[in-house]
Amino acid sequence: MKKILIPMSVAAILVGCDSGSTSPDPFIKGDLIYERHIDPNGVGSMTCNVYSTGNVVMAELNVNMITDNSNMGFKLEGNFGKQPATYRGEYTMDGIFLMFSEQTCEEAKEQVEDLDNAKTSCSDNKTSFSALIKDANETNKSFYIARLTSYMERYCDQVYNNTIQQFNKAANQVDPKGEIAEKALSCGVQVNGNVVQQSIIYSNKTGVSTGTYLGNYKYSVREEYTGIDDETLAKVCEAYKKDEYKSNVVCSGSVFTFEEMNPDIETLVEGTEKYICPALLSGGMTLEDLWFEED
Repeated sequence: MKKILIPMSVAAILVGCDSGSTSPDPFIKGDLIYERHIDPNGVGSMTCNVYSTGNVVMAELNVNMITDNSNMGFKLEGNFGKQPATYRGEYTMDGIFLMFSEQTCEEAKEQVEDLDNAKTSCSDNKTSFSALIKDANETNKSFYIARLTSYMERYCDQVYNNTIQQFNKAANQVDPKGEIAEKALSCGVQVNGNVVQQSIIYSNKTGVSTGTYLGNYKYSVREEYTGIDDETLAKVCEAYKKDEYKSNVVCSGSVFTFEEMNPDIETLVEGTEKYICPALLSGGMTLEDLWFEED
């Protein structure tokens, strides 16, 4: 999958932080000093706020996808009123955002893997991490607060810009009555030895893709569709022939055969089951997205 709804990495914000420790205390908001927001529309809403108490700076992000009632939240806090100063963050997610649960966990671990006493906790719908900022003291804490505040504000800007783009893209999949793109009735993947088959069924069209693993991450693939008009099939053929990951493309009406580079079978199946099928079933992805997916 190449589609990412919002930037999940906190790499830039973590620059300058050192070693780790977990704190059970509630996050401290303080006074609002910076905010970016997208009012609720036909697709979703978003708020990203930065708060400060003088000793504590905290960012809070909330994104809601109205089309499928999915939510993602992020909190980040630096507390310089403590000795040593503490740093911590937390992601929460549900619905379509669950596809990012493993990604947020791995990224959180990467941020603290080289830090002393680093702690990261991950589940399907929540990722949290914490650290100590040992070098922060009364003399230089204003520098740390200003630096972390700047990173938080830039993070809000980044999320805002990315979310605007994603909402606009999703809006193009909404019909004049405000309904989201057509949802697949069923989507499944089966494995038989070195053969992987994915079936996608809509009320008025179907698609079946059968891939035979040839080794070295190469597959021989046969796709067949029903209910797709000739003009669209011709565009699919043209797109496949331009795809750098596909070779030996042959188009015959509603049947396409080609060779394609993909991950190993286990990874391919996991990606289909956890990401592609849920997106097709929710209407967040269409066959057109699979055919004409952009980098």
